Amino acid sequence: MAALLLRYLVLGFTIAGGAGKEMRPPMLQRPGVLLGPSPRTTSITATSSSSSSSSVLSPSSSSSSYIPSAPDPLSPASFVEAPERLQPHSRAQEEEDDYLYEDYEEGDGEYEDEQEEEVKVKVREPFFGTANSTTTTVFLGATATLDCTVHDIANESVTWMRRVDDMLELLTWDTHTYAKDKRYSVASDSGVGWRRWRLLINGSQVEDQGQYRCQVATQPPKILAVTLVVTEPLVQVVDERGTKVVDKHYNSGSMIELKCVIEKVPFPHLTVNWLRGSTIRFP
Repeated sequence: MAALLLRYLVLGFTIAGGAGKEMRPPMLQRPGVLLGPSPRTTSITATSSSSSSSSVLSPSSSSSSYIPSAPDPLSPASFVEAPERLQPHSRAQEEEDDYLYEDYEEGDGEYEDEQEEEVKVKVREPFFGTANSTTTTVFLGATATLDCTVHDIANESVTWMRRVDDMLELLTWDTHTYAKDKRYSVASDSGVGWRRWRLLINGSQVEDQGQYRCQVATQPPKILAVTLVVTEPLVQVVDERGTKVVDKHYNSGSMIELKCVIEKVPFPHLTVNWLRGSTIRFP
């Protein structure tokens, strides 16, 4: 193997400049690779003899036979001393090396960090469709309707409560009724961007008056206060002069004329009864 290597070097030098001339192997450099100090070279003289079939290669500083040692493939000098050890690479690899080399020059070896833009989405909080404090009026005996309309509500629950003195009595939660009084119920409907919880009180009584609370389970809770007013019809008895009669004495045989005046009538057609004691006298 060493003889073949020597023969190859002698033949190359003979073609390039003839025998007896000092030659340097060509410098090879990979694209995008910066070499350090000038690599070490070995000056050799090749002679040929017509009387001998073998060629002798000797360095200029010594007359003995010299065989170059295998260079370190990782050192820059290896690209000069043993060019046949270079691995072939494609044009695509050269273009990739050039691209990386040019990018290094432009950025001075530093890569800028990518900045991610933070997108802040403001979530709207639920809000009521009316003022936070309202009043609802209902006639005695009618069905009271208390509405609680909430906009932009997500999964928050809604409850109806009633204030009794300093306590809060739970009436409904979502669409479930917890009141002991069977006259209470809740109905729910919804539209685009809103939902409504309606508290129903059948056969309203004077005792039902007071403050009711619709509460959305946010933090802190959102509260809609509704005051219920039950209106009673105003009834009074007057005489022929229009004077209110509480107690009045009539002489025997005289004509008695009494009128029943009713104000704040909830319905236009109500049945009015006259009673004497517990007996209905006039339907």
